[in-house]
Amino acid sequence: MVSREQRQRQPILADVALGLLIFLSLFAAGYGHLRALRTDRSAVTGIELLYGPSVMLALGHGFIEPDLLEYPALRAFLRAETEALPPDAVPAQVRENPSSVASYHRYLVYTVALFWRLLGISWTSLEPLLALLFAWSGVAVYGIMRLGMRRALAVVITLAFMVSPAMLGTLTELRDFSKAPFILSVLLALGWLIRYKAGFRTLMLAAVFLGLAVGTGMGFRQDVFVFLPLSLAVLFVAAFRVDRQPRLPRLLSLPLCLLCFYSAAWPMLGRMEGAAHPDHHLVQGFSTKRLDNLGILPASYRPVASGSDCYVFSMLQDHMRRVCGEEAGHFARNTAGSDQAGRRWLLDAVTLFPADLAARGYAAVWRNLRYADAYPPTFLEPTPWHHALYAVHRGIAAHLHRFGIVYGLAALCIIAGYHPALGLGAYLFVLYVLGYIALQCEYRHAFHLAFFPFWIVGFLVERTVSAVGYIRKHGLPERNWGRRVCLRISFVLACCLLMLAPPLAALRLYQSARLRPLLDVATQAPRTRVSVAEQHLHGWTLFAVTHQEPPTQHQDVKALSKILASLLSPELRLWHVRGRYFVAEFKAEAGVDWLIQKYESPIFFNDFSQLVRLPDVANEGIIRCYFPVYELLMPSLEREFLLGRNHFTGIALPDNQADAFLGLYEVEIPEGLNLLMHCAQSNDDPPDTLYQRIGFSPDPVLYYQSEKNATDNLNLAEAARRFRSREEALFFIRAQQVLSRQPETQLVLAGWLLDKEAPEDALEAALEIRTTSPDLTVRKANLLEMIGRHFQIRGKPAPMEKAFTTAWELAPEKEIPLRLELAILYGKETRAKEALSQYRSVLLSSPDNEMGIMNADLLLTRHADPEQRAVFWEEIARTHPGALHPWLRLGMARETAGDTVAAASAYAAVFRSHPEVPEAAIRHAAFSADSQETAAVRALLNRALENAPDLKPLAVECLLKNGIGQAEAGSTEKALSIFSLATEYDPQNEWLRLKRAQTLAIIGNTGQARSDFESLLEGPYGRDAGFGLQRLLQDSDTPPLEYWRSLDANHPGNEHVRFFLGQAGGSESRALFESGSYAEAARTLRESCPDPCVNPERAVLRYLAELSETGGEAPALQVRQLIQANKTLAAQTLSWILSAMEHLKAAGNTDRAVTLAQTAVDIMPEAEAGWSALVRLYLDQENFEAAVDSGIRGLHALPDASPLAELMDDAFMRMNDREKRLQVWEKIAEEQPGSPLALLHLGLAFEAGERWREAAETYKRLVANKPGSPDLHLRLGSALVRAGKVEEGTRALLEATTPDAADMPASPQLLQQAGNILLEAKQPEPAERMYRRAVEIAPEDGFTRLRLGEALTQQQKNEGALEAWKQAILLKPDAPAAEQAARLIHRRLAPEERLPWWHIFAEHSPDIPLVRAYHALACACAGDTGQAKELLRTIAVSQSNVAEHGMITGILTCLSGDSESGVTQIRAAAEERPELKGDAADYLVEMGIALQEKRSFDAAEPLFRAATLLEPDNLLHSMHLGKTLLERTRFHEAIEIFVQILMTVPESPRTADLLEEAFRRNQDPEGRLRVWQSIVNAHPGAVVPRQHLTETR
Repeated sequence: MVSREQRQRQPILADVALGLLIFLSLFAAGYGHLRALRTDRSAVTGIELLYGPSVMLALGHGFIEPDLLEYPALRAFLRAETEALPPDAVPAQVRENPSSVASYHRYLVYTVALFWRLLGISWTSLEPLLALLFAWSGVAVYGIMRLGMRRALAVVITLAFMVSPAMLGTLTELRDFSKAPFILSVLLALGWLIRYKAGFRTLMLAAVFLGLAVGTGMGFRQDVFVFLPLSLAVLFVAAFRVDRQPRLPRLLSLPLCLLCFYSAAWPMLGRMEGAAHPDHHLVQGFSTKRLDNLGILPASYRPVASGSDCYVFSMLQDHMRRVCGEEAGHFARNTAGSDQAGRRWLLDAVTLFPADLAARGYAAVWRNLRYADAYPPTFLEPTPWHHALYAVHRGIAAHLHRFGIVYGLAALCIIAGYHPALGLGAYLFVLYVLGYIALQCEYRHAFHLAFFPFWIVGFLVERTVSAVGYIRKHGLPERNWGRRVCLRISFVLACCLLMLAPPLAALRLYQSARLRPLLDVATQAPRTRVSVAEQHLHGWTLFAVTHQEPPTQHQDVKALSKILASLLSPELRLWHVRGRYFVAEFKAEAGVDWLIQKYESPIFFNDFSQLVRLPDVANEGIIRCYFPVYELLMPSLEREFLLGRNHFTGIALPDNQADAFLGLYEVEIPEGLNLLMHCAQSNDDPPDTLYQRIGFSPDPVLYYQSEKNATDNLNLAEAARRFRSREEALFFIRAQQVLSRQPETQLVLAGWLLDKEAPEDALEAALEIRTTSPDLTVRKANLLEMIGRHFQIRGKPAPMEKAFTTAWELAPEKEIPLRLELAILYGKETRAKEALSQYRSVLLSSPDNEMGIMNADLLLTRHADPEQRAVFWEEIARTHPGALHPWLRLGMARETAGDTVAAASAYAAVFRSHPEVPEAAIRHAAFSADSQETAAVRALLNRALENAPDLKPLAVECLLKNGIGQAEAGSTEKALSIFSLATEYDPQNEWLRLKRAQTLAIIGNTGQARSDFESLLEGPYGRDAGFGLQRLLQDSDTPPLEYWRSLDANHPGNEHVRFFLGQAGGSESRALFESGSYAEAARTLRESCPDPCVNPERAVLRYLAELSETGGEAPALQVRQLIQANKTLAAQTLSWILSAMEHLKAAGNTDRAVTLAQTAVDIMPEAEAGWSALVRLYLDQENFEAAVDSGIRGLHALPDASPLAELMDDAFMRMNDREKRLQVWEKIAEEQPGSPLALLHLGLAFEAGERWREAAETYKRLVANKPGSPDLHLRLGSALVRAGKVEEGTRALLEATTPDAADMPASPQLLQQAGNILLEAKQPEPAERMYRRAVEIAPEDGFTRLRLGEALTQQQKNEGALEAWKQAILLKPDAPAAEQAARLIHRRLAPEERLPWWHIFAEHSPDIPLVRAYHALACACAGDTGQAKELLRTIAVSQSNVAEHGMITGILTCLSGDSESGVTQIRAAAEERPELKGDAADYLVEMGIALQEKRSFDAAEPLFRAATLLEPDNLLHSMHLGKTLLERTRFHEAIEIFVQILMTVPESPRTADLLEEAFRRNQDPEGRLRVWQSIVNAHPGAVVPRQHLTETR
């Protein structure tokens, strides 16, 4: 049987065994982690002022604090700049420099000394110590886990927590990590006392343990002291947790604990940091970084911008001086003055920010529950295992970030439901343990407490598993149990809420009341504008203060002496802080969240530059951001000397928000404003939020802010790079660039920019880095090389060259490979000039660089002419006379240029310097074959080929080139000799035979060349041989087709022969087809390209020939199918079809032509020529319906085909179907509403139907779409005038002649038409403008000048009209317009003006037959027949075909009395010009009337008779003839003429009077009566004849 005691011991033994296993495992894991972090030294960090006594103890000097300035090697070691301490670093006698830092870490110092004494003084020797502390911490965590869960779950969670970033990330910080095992052990003991009831002895042992653990832990890190009050409280509670034992004796555990504590801690007591020392947590805990770590949301103020030691010290000194006076503000660090200043500042801070302090405590609890410590301030992940583990923990943190508080509340509810008092105790316990971190929240102060969320999750899992097991075994509990549990939970939660909310609310009210007046004083204080200058730095705009206080000028030696004195004099080591207060104004809508406060200092820890977030404020109007500036000055021992340790430079904003900056002002700090803080206000409103709030989901990236060495700490930028978007990462990286001071930092940042695909920024950053060591120089060169390669991938040679150039300037060994890569990129970018420049530089320094040689020559071959190529290689070769490849490439370049002499010279030079190189020997031998004996050349070639037989093709090729060159130069014998030598080395080389044949052809030996070509037809160069034969046939009388037919018979099935036979047949068949011999063309094509014809072009031509010859659908179908498969042949096929159509139309085969045209539009519907040809064919056949239908189809395919539309209108006119024309165009315009062509022809259709209003409306639509078109204005105006809207139409017409229309000339025809319409509408003035504009556009059109003259005549501008007509004659004297102009001039001139006018015109233009003709007419009319005949003779001599010549000759004949002959001559002239008949009659009558007036009736009679013969229907001519006969007393003839006139025009009184006079003078009353009776009988209703009949009776 197992006893009860044994049963109780078994679980303890199991836990001990598991604890031992965990200890060993974690020791190995911790040690392995530290080893993985090693580089050139251990990763354990050093502290300069802490471990000096450890070194002294290890060396046997005792607990001595050495003066490190005396021992540089020791100082370097303690700064962790070296791995181990050199043996001779410390002498036997050591100078001391007392410091309290080591005193209050005494136990840690002794422990380190022990390990260094045992393992040697090196940082690696401390790795086992850290591994032991790590393992001890793990065992303590396991014990804590066991308080809430079973073993298996506790083991898993313990191991998971111990390998978390929280623990591993701090393991290298010995001072900070050393407290972890003590605190965790204390928490284990406290948890055990809370979890279990302890007996008296157990309670006393616990008190001893807690006192010793806390006291001893203080010798490692003072944080452990915080757990002394907690231990006393738990012991007090535990003393009363007994049932039957006395309670008062148990209270002895409290003094026992205190006694043990003091006994262990007495060496440190009295040496601890003052409670308000500027380095202490309480002061730094107010800084922005600490608040962000807690997750505190931004308020409208921030008490402390930075928690760095120097910044806090400066702030405290400035505050002390304002509160207690100038003298109180002068003190050094680590002095009583600094303690007093810290206490005073803390007193003010506590009274001003009590609500913030409370909120920070609660925020610390929430921070822990969020597992914020999964984001350690380091990104060291030395192995893939680390990377995987950290990624898992970050995933856990992301989950707890959202649900950690929920899990915490759930655990509290479970504990409260079990035992309300225990729940309240747990709440207060956790609030105290986790809340103390808020005093100075930083990762190194909280990492060891990150197990709480793990414990909570494990506890919830344990309770869940237990509950499920209980329900399965016992079923659901009774209903009253659930009610009791809910009541307990509600009670505990209510108590917790009462302890939380009311105090916090009261404190916030108090704080708001205290802060508001203070902030009002700050924001209402007077301020002065500060002048700034913009500077652009890495994507940020720095607004630098330009008017700083001018420093006093001193000699450099004096300034140096003061600096050296400051190192020795305690008084000079004091700082003088000048506190200043600034306000910056921004536009609220820009959304400025971050800005940089920029300082300059020669000492990095005095550089207070940092990236800060703006306080929270409403984003409207203008934002004013107030911030303090602390400038450090050396003390002024002499009034004229003031040395600055730092000074404020200005503020910087991102470039994209720089426009939001409105100004920088310095505030005059008012009395009473002692605590300068950051604050912000919107417009002039006071700051809104006067207390800080707790954030439940803060940004984890902000955990990585740094205050120590903020200028060169990369944590924040690295966090953004890893966890944020590319844009946000670039924002923080660029901000860090502005802040960074160290070249190492700048190198890293430039690399990150490159990693984030910002190579331009990376290049800018890299170029600005100033290297201070050879290592940095190499690293910068490597970085620039990487940046250049990035640009290389992107194909950007300009920045790539910039990066590479700087890289090889830093590292000259990189020049050649980088230049080569740069040249390659330039070559890819087709920038041959730049590429060759790089290759040139490479080869000038390394002439036989193979890559440079090959790439440069390839580039020269592609992008340079042979001469440029030769010049390039000649420069390299002349620079390096003994180089191999440049001389070879020079020879090749000369080869390519055809200069074989220069090539031979280059090869000779390279052969002299490198006779052992086979290629050099071969090239030299081959190109000297024309000048040396063949045997010598052969011998040289043989020797070279013995060493390099694979160069035989090169030898043959070089011989070929030389041979061809000789042949072209006319040296046939030399060429053939060289070819024979080449054949010896490759007798089966058909390429050689081909070249020989080509050479023979060149030199004119066509017979041998033809024979050689024919022998090559069966080989691989048969096609080249065929081309050679083809060229020979061009200069031969042999018909190509017959020749290739004969070769086809001798070489049956030879593809090359068949190819050239097809070409010959194709050429001949094309000629036959184009000449119209379609049957012969088809036969030839069937022979040269039999079915299936693989040449689509010939196949198409064959089927076109068949289609043209016989018609039918089958050939047309074949053509369509071939074009469908070979679209590129469509244009050529269309050309052939159009040619065939012309032949067929000329032969009258219009039906076949129509079939061809239909095929054309099928294969190429987008070609207007095919549609136009089809429509024209239908018009020729007078098949107007088909023409219109084809035109409509064509317009559907080509909506802008104007020729098609014109052909359709032609068809409509020939059909004389205006209605259908209108219907068709209306339908097209409806189907194509946006087509200007359809609207235009619709308007023309309306015009054809004389529907002028509709036409005008249609043209208005066109003008609206294209207001600048003069033609449209002309059509619109013409339609409006014809529609009766003369005024509106005239305005539209005049629009076409405005100066604005000059850029788009109108159609002269439309202008002339518009002028004609205006003349018809009696608008001669605007008509004149139309004609003049037409003359400007088409000055060669004489008819326009005719119409211009008519317009001028209507305006009585006769001189202008005559001039216009004269210009029409002068323009083209033999044109119809000139003939009409001459007629108009002659008619317009008065008879007496004609002769002088034409005489003057003839004198100025004697060579114009038309002018001489009308001059002759004027002479004839004037009676000067002699001169007229002479002028006519000159016209006849000039053989000018002037119709007026015949007319005037007839008139002269009539004047001679032979009217019949004259009329015959006139009629002959009028056959070509019918209008001349009337002109001649008019001129004859005019001259006859003149003769009548002169009483020359005999001469006038033939003229009137000739006029009557020319115009028998002109009764006026007959009347003039009758009058002349009457005057000549030829009464019967006169009476007969008058009677004829009256029979035609009975109501002519003048003719009746002449008839009466004739009868009277003839004295024939009976005849008179008879005549009038006959006239009356013929015209019974006529009045005049009846009156005369009555009078006669």
